[in-house]
Amino acid sequence: MDADSRILRALAQFLDLQQGKHDVHAYAQRARYLVSNIVTNPIDEATKVVTFMKGLRDGPVKTYLFRKYPGTLEAAITLSMQEEFSLRQAKLHANVPRPMPRPVMKPSGGPKPMDVSSATAAGSQQRRGSTNVRCFRCETTITTPVSAQRLCMRTRGDVTILLREYKDVLPDDILAGLPQDKGVQHEIGLVPGMEVLHDAAVATAAR
Repeated sequence: MDADSRILRALAQFLDLQQGKHDVHAYAQRARYLVSNIVTNPIDEATKVVTFMKGLRDGPVKTYLFRKYPGTLEAAITLSMQEEFSLRQAKLHANVPRPMPRPVMKPSGGPKPMDVSSATAAGSQQRRGSTNVRCFRCETTITTPVSAQRLCMRTRGDVTILLREYKDVLPDDILAGLPQDKGVQHEIGLVPGMEVLHDAAVATAAR
């Protein structure tokens, strides 16, 4: 194919140029290549601009370019590529998922934890202190805490004092005055409601 045929073919392809499924950059590179092959009787800038804008795919880039209407082919290519880049950036930011806001925790109306600091302190103080306890049986007041040994000594002493107080019932020579043991169990009730003392227990308490 001779040079004139190549020029006519390039001119026909340029005048019928369409963007199709290509991006603006590939479409612009194709337009530049065809224009560079038209060396004889070059096309004027107005025809280049109109042909380039007409071949763009319908959309925001083509609308923007017709609104600006640049004076040269290179200006039209630059504006169209900038507009396409801006649209891609806007779409990219729109598709980025935004973090979900954290739910605000509202205080519920349920029971709140009880402050037990004062109760614990009071309990500790009560355990450390002493308490007076009165016996409803013998009407004796005992200061607690008290050891088991001291309590037993106090009880034995009270029994001894009780036996010595009622001498008319239990005299000192109680052992000599008792009748001879004839196999009969002797029992003496001191105070109504109290446990009955056997003769062996009375003798032991008298000592």
